[in-house]
Amino acid sequence: MPDPASVHLRDAGPDDGDELARLTADQPTSGRTAVQWRSWIADAATIVLVAETNSDGIVGFVDVRRAVDEAEIIDLWVAPLSRRAGIALALLDRLAIDLADCGTARLFLEVAVDNAPARALYTRQGFEDVARREAYYTRPSVERVDALLMVRDIDASKRDHRRE
Repeated sequence: MPDPASVHLRDAGPDDGDELARLTADQPTSGRTAVQWRSWIADAATIVLVAETNSDGIVGFVDVRRAVDEAEIIDLWVAPLSRRAGIALALLDRLAIDLADCGTARLFLEVAVDNAPARALYTRQGFEDVARREAYYTRPSVERVDALLMVRDIDASKRDHRRE
């Protein structure tokens, strides 16, 4: 587990496409190719933030699609050995600042109802359940799992916040 002080957050760049593709290759919902990642990162309607350490490279990321004054988290991922170190919290905090800076008012996400750690994280970050999508996710066991649609308001007071 990385020391939280050693984790650096930054905007993803085109050179991160290969690493993000490698990290998500086994993820059924986010397994983009390097070319797809580069295109996604370059898209003006997206924000992709990465968390990295000098020794391990990218250990987490969040990617978001924006439309008018709303945004949706597409993926939030932290490497298994780096979980419970505050990386997801740091990514979500930085994301809120970036979204406020570009005038976003609300942030949405979907999460599986059986993903208790993620639901606890999102609730702690101010997200609230607003809808349920029945049998939304398919598990390898062919089991179907409901998704919760969660939303939080973006605090306008974070606009023009100076980052270090």
